[in-house]
Parts: sequence; C-alpha cells; structure tokens
Amino acid sequence: MKINLCFLFLCFIQTSIAQSLYNPNINYDPKGGLFDVDSLRSIDIQFYNPNYHQVLVQNWEANNGERLPARIDLSNGTSLDSVGIRYKGNSTFAFANDNNNRKLPWNIDINDIVKGQRLMDYPKLKLANGYFDPTFCREVSAYKVYNEYMPSSEANFLRVNVDGQYLGLYLNTESVDRNFLDKHFGESDGVFFKCDPIQQFGQQGEMGDSDLRYLGPDTTDYYSHYSLKSDYGWDQMVKLTDIINNDPDRLDSIMNVDRALWAFAVNNVIANFDTYNGLFRHNYYLYQTKDSLFQMIPWDLSESYVSLFLGFVFDGNDLYEYDPYEGYGSVGTPLVNALTRNPQSLRGKIYTAHLRTIVEEQLETEYIANNVSQFQELIRNSVAQDNNKLFTLGQFTSNVTTDIIIPFAFSSAAILPTIERRRNFLNAHPELLHEAPEITEIDISINNNMSFVSVEVSGANKVELMVSNNGFQSKFQSFEMYDDGTNGDENSGDGIYTLAMPYQTSAQPLAYYIRAHTDQAISLLPERAEYQYFIFQGNGDLVINECMASNTNNAMDPDGEFEDWIELYNNGDEIIDLSGYFLSDNPNQLDKWFFPEGVDIGPEEYLIIWADGEVEQGGLHCAFSLNADGETIYLSDAEGRLIDQMQFPSQMENRGFGRYPNGNGMFQDLFPSFNAENTLVSNSSESIELANMLSVFPSPATDLINVQLQLDFSGDYQLEILNAQGKRVKTLDICNT
Repeated sequence: MKINLCFLFLCFIQTSIAQSLYNPNINYDPKGGLFDVDSLRSIDIQFYNPNYHQVLVQNWEANNGERLPARIDLSNGTSLDSVGIRYKGNSTFAFANDNNNRKLPWNIDINDIVKGQRLMDYPKLKLANGYFDPTFCREVSAYKVYNEYMPSSEANFLRVNVDGQYLGLYLNTESVDRNFLDKHFGESDGVFFKCDPIQQFGQQGEMGDSDLRYLGPDTTDYYSHYSLKSDYGWDQMVKLTDIINNDPDRLDSIMNVDRALWAFAVNNVIANFDTYNGLFRHNYYLYQTKDSLFQMIPWDLSESYVSLFLGFVFDGNDLYEYDPYEGYGSVGTPLVNALTRNPQSLRGKIYTAHLRTIVEEQLETEYIANNVSQFQELIRNSVAQDNNKLFTLGQFTSNVTTDIIIPFAFSSAAILPTIERRRNFLNAHPELLHEAPEITEIDISINNNMSFVSVEVSGANKVELMVSNNGFQSKFQSFEMYDDGTNGDENSGDGIYTLAMPYQTSAQPLAYYIRAHTDQAISLLPERAEYQYFIFQGNGDLVINECMASNTNNAMDPDGEFEDWIELYNNGDEIIDLSGYFLSDNPNQLDKWFFPEGVDIGPEEYLIIWADGEVEQGGLHCAFSLNADGETIYLSDAEGRLIDQMQFPSQMENRGFGRYPNGNGMFQDLFPSFNAENTLVSNSSESIELANMLSVFPSPATDLINVQLQLDFSGDYQLEILNAQGKRVKTLDICNT
C-alpha cells in the first residue's frame, strides 16, 4: 500500500484555505532524467575522423566554432549518429592541452547535423573536465543551490569514453541555449547575450570586459565585450547599459532587478567570485523576455566555495570576509553600484533578505557535507579510474575539509571550512543583524464573492501585497495592506493586515507575495519571492477544477481503462459552448488539443476529459497524458486566449489535485471527487482507516508538534511536515518492519 503521509497530515490540521504556491522546481529534470544527480551514466564517443583531436584543437585555436561529426552511445541504450562535436572552455582547455592531457572539455550539439535530434529531450551536452577541482563536486553542488532561487542550469556526472577508451569523469552541465530558455521562460526568440569577453584564454586579441559599463551609442564598441546569441540585440544592450549607468532609477523598466539580486546573493553566499559581483566581470547570460526585462542567468560555477581564488590574494580572509554589498570596488561594476552598494535602499534591503534566506537554507555545514559525501560516494570509483585527472584520489577526499596549497603553483580552498567561515562572517554582518519582521500566517477568505488576503505580521511598520497581473509574473505592483479596521481588516492593531485582492475578477491568474518592512529590514513571504510566489485564480466562469495524474483504480473511462483525467467546472449561470476551446500541457503550444463541435457545459456542471493521448478513441480523449512528476495544464478559449491554468506538483496514485472550495478556491491536494464537488474529507473506508492511524497534536501548532503514527503493515515511508506556506520543515524516515 502506497501512502502519502504528508498529504494526510495537511488534510487533518488545515484550518483555512490553503495557498497555491508556485513551485519553480517543476522546470528541472525529474528522477531518471538526463541531469538526475543520483545517476552516473557513461557516454561513448566514436569519431569518424581518426585525426579528430588535431582538427578540434585547430578549430578551438581559430575560435571558429566548427564541429566534427561523431556517433554517441549513452549507457541507457540510446544511440545517436551524426552529432556535432567541438572542444570548449578557456583555462580548463588551455592548461590541459598545454600539458598534452587529452581530457579536454566537450561541446556536443545533438541536432547540429540531424535537425530536431535530441538526447533525452536535450539538444546539446556541455561536458566540463573538472580540471582544477580536486573534489569534482563544486559545480554540481553549487548548481543545486542556484536552482532553488533562479532559473539556472542543471548538472551531474558522466563517464566519458572516446573510441573505446575511458577518458575520465566529466561534469555534465546543461547548456544555456534556446532549449533552456523555452523551459524556464516559455519563449526563446528574444535578445540573448553571453556575457564573456570574446577572446580565447592566453591568446592575443582585442580585450573585452562584460562589466555593463556604458561605452557610448556606437554598438560596435560593445562587440568585444559580449557575444550576441540572437539575430539582433546590440541596440538593446546599449540601452541597458545606458540606464544602468546614467538612469539607474529606471532599471526596473528594462531588467528583472529581483533576479539580478538573487544572482548576486547566491554568488556571495557560496563564495563564487568568478562572476560579475566577484573578482571578474563575466560568466553570466542576459536574456530579454517578452515583458521587456533582461534576465540574468548564471554560468560556470567551477570556482564556487573560493576554490582557486585562494591563491589570488595575499590574505585569504579577504575572500572569506568578502563584502556582499560593495562588490569589487563598485567603480568597475555599475550594476553593483545601482543595486547593492547602498544596503539601506529598497533594493539593498531586498538583497539583504535574499542573503538571509540563502544563509539560513543553505549554509549548514552538515547539509553541504551530506551532499558532497553522497556525490563522492557515487563517483569515487570513476575518479579512481580516471588517469587524466590532475589530482590524486587522496586529494579528491581531503580537499573537502583541507586546503590544498602548493606554493607558487596552485591553491584550492576546502569546501566545508569555506562554508563555515562564510556563514560566520555573514551572520555577524551588521546588515544581516537588523531585526526583520516575522510573517507567520497568510490566509485567503471569501466574503460576498470578494476574496481578501490576510497576513499575520509582527514587528512591521508597513506591509505590502505585491501583485503581478501581466501574465509574466514580473513587474509586481505594490498595494499597502491595513491593520486599522478598514479595507476588510476586522480588528485594528491585532497584527493581522488585510486587503481585497486586486484584479480578482480577471480570468488571468495573478501572482502575488507579501513584503513586510521595518525602517532597516524587509521580510518576504514566500521567502524565495519573486522566483517563488502564490497564485490566485480569478473567479472566472469556466475553470480547471481538478485533475488526477496517476489513476490506477479511481475511475474508468468509457473503454474500461484507468486513465488520467481533467475536470472542468462552470461557475456561471449560462451554458458555455466549448467547441474549439483548447487544452494543453505545453505553454508554447496552447492548441495541443481542441474540444469537438457540440461539447458544452451547463451552470454548476462538471466535465471530465480523459488525458490519455488516445484521441483515436473519439469523444473527450485529449492528445496528451499527465506527468505524475508534476506539470501545468492550460485551458484556452476558441480565440486562443488563456483563461485558466493549473500547476500541480508530484502526485501519488489515486489522489486528486484541484480547487478548494470547489470552483473558486486555491489549488491543493484533495481526496478525489471525480465529476463531483471537491472536498478535503473522503467518505471512503480506506481514507478513514488511514486517518485513524495518524494523530497530530496540538493543532494548530507553533513551536512544538507531536505526531503519533500507528501502522499495521510493513514498509519504509517518509513523513514530511510542512508549515502553513507549504515549506518543508522536517522529514522523518519511518521503517516499519
């Protein structure tokens, strides 16, 4: 019997309408995907040209981007002919090649020759050789941190064989390309820059610096500083740098400022100083989304946790105690100057809130140690067999806890002491010591068909409801909330701030979060805003009401099969003709399946669509099935306008996910109510039996909670305890033998 104990726990202690919390991790690979960090696969590369190495070196030196065709075989059984391969990298290529080491970094374009060809849904592989990291773990560990706070690449490990010979262990890092942009932004045709100087490492050429300084109106002056990856964009780069340097108060009109603040914060917390607000101004991308905002995307995290930079300074304390606000002098980094140099500005206080969140969530030595330990256990044998690595197997282990210092030659800071020293410095920083407001509870209530947002806050002198209604979850607008007995607030001065949700009659889903102020500090809810936010679904007439993504015995379709299903509901008082309406699970293809002629839904009626991909069965069988690991369902009208969407997380078997209250509430886990009113309580004997096994007290709880669980069957289970905002606060492993 499969049980979601967390689900049961939430059902029985809930006392108010739950918040629908957007989970950006849905954009990352599920277990078993190409970038599954727990998987260690092998890839075999077979070149058609026996002189491939000489040709690829010449191409790298010429910086012409030319590739050689080859065949690749992945250890999962996938074989692909005619992929295009070239060497990549700067210092990791140059130093290895100068030492006649054939373990060079690879750029493998899966669809360079065969258009549309993919490897496990990806068109490109970028394989780093980990040449300067004795632990092999810095980059993979760092990307796991960035993934929590902003769109960023995934990374794991891959064994590489060339022409039948084991070349070594590589880091498989997701390319920041059109595929990446589509995955995270739902688009890929905007202005796109790689922000790295164009010259190759150690070679003569025009020098550049991706520092975002304004160089004047002539676009050609920017050519050596940035690499344009789109068909156009130089005029936009000139405009961006002009605003950064000469009119920074308008920066929100052209840049996603919050995304840049998250990037700066993660860079600083994990001591990744090979980046814009570190020692060198490069290693990032800029992409301008359709809301006109440039998004900062991190790249190349190999120097995280100080790493090689230990040998770049006279006193290592300068790195462990690197100031998170001033950056590298600020003079050469105008974006640092505009965003973080003044910690008591609004941007500076938001940045401090981000720093505080990352320190609290990530800088636990035990947490990092467990990650690194698991990584090293997975790859140890592959590292031992890697005869092309620069360091010994002993250094592979020791550099986790001990610096490696070879005088006048090489230095590599230890990972765990770096984390501990960085945490101690940041926790003692005066800006992080300012007491921030505490946001303890948020609630949506419905009164006279109006939805009100209430939030309990202590220690604040101002509370804002930040709302985005542009469909891009950006350009959030501020609406002040009240604790004065007006504007929907019940009791003056009780610490509960209230406001009617703006734009609530819009069919467009709204993104929102809470921002609470003191004179010196800011707190956010959710803490990862604006990357994470709550979703408010407007009270439109036609809505996606419920779905089931793993149906094994809940309800049968007309052909007697247990298939995924989607339920629509009509909140209105008129019949809605659905002829030509669309359902999809792809934001870039909203017309994936259309309703047949003659389908309608009456007032307060339900309609079931079978999501099984079997359109040939006729009737309401749509052209896609649901992914139990989580995805988004989109409903559009006959004109192609998006009218509703539902994002659901990973689902257990035979459980529903939908709106509560029925038709207009927030999305959350449900006991299934196929073609019926949604409810949090099931009358099934199975649910009652399981409920009787679980006892939680007190409820609601603040600092202490007691959980008693009595199982009359064996197996291993996990009990997850979440707070009111859906954030996991404790995971318990349960072994019942």
